[in-house]
Amino acid sequence: MHKIVVTGGAGFIGSHIVDMLLEKYKEYEIHVFDNLNYAADIRNIQGKDIFLHRGDVSDFDHCIDLLDNANIVIHAAAESHVDHSFTNSRIFTTVNTVGTHNLLEAAKIHKVGLFIHISTDEVYGENTDPEYSHHENTTLNPANPYSASKAAAEMIIK
Repeated sequence: MHKIVVTGGAGFIGSHIVDMLLEKYKEYEIHVFDNLNYAADIRNIQGKDIFLHRGDVSDFDHCIDLLDNANIVIHAAAESHVDHSFTNSRIFTTVNTVGTHNLLEAAKIHKVGLFIHISTDEVYGENTDPEYSHHENTTLNPANPYSASKAAAEMIIK
């Protein structure tokens, strides 16, 4: 059996990824790894044919255990509310940067074939020109602790 791990799978974006995977990849086991915090809603995944693992990507041992035999990791977990990042920036660094690093190391140890990281356009900073759009080669210019932690994760991935 093939195994796909979706971090943050009970969140808005993550749960839609889970829905797509369940529809398209019926031969895969779908494992959702989520800490079920303020950004998650258990109702997004209730009653679905998944394996739910409650935990945090900042827990390296949990990442190691969960990625055993994984073929694909889709990393959508994040502390994501910009306003919260100004009052408790350390948790954003821990989850978004260290958590991503933990998952990458666990994926390397288990030789996971594909690692997909969900980021944010905010890593490029504010865009006030409607005629210009950012692209992957745009210089990173984060403007808040949230986007800085996501930019740091992207640099670790590179």
